[in-house]
Amino acid sequence: MSSAYGTTGQGRYLDEYLGAKLEPIVMPIYHECVRRRLPIYTISKVNDLYGRKVDYERLLMPFSDGAGVNHILASLKTISEDGGFEIRNLMRANDVLPIYQMRTVIERDLFHKPHGRIAPGDAIEFV
Repeated sequence: MSSAYGTTGQGRYLDEYLGAKLEPIVMPIYHECVRRRLPIYTISKVNDLYGRKVDYERLLMPFSDGAGVNHILASLKTISEDGGFEIRNLMRANDVLPIYQMRTVIERDLFHKPHGRIAPGDAIEFV
């Protein structure tokens, strides 16, 4: 993460580590994870320093001691169809902000869709 964001975030809150440009795009996903108490998976499109397209995948897993979510484990993965890409400053490399291709909440019942649930493939908007 420190390579992709260009600096270490040790000892800083996530919103201040992200900065004013990325905070409004990234933090709502974390807030939704806490609010729903469910894992959230996202894929964002970004470009590296040389303009190569990169998928930035994030899986957030909420954990609780019984009194609400008090920890989130984040798994971050970068993938490029071009094979190679420059991870250095990936999230801050240019003026183009990450574009979400998918944002989904991982529900407890994954194998059936009760009436009134969101259809597979529908976009989820966080309010």
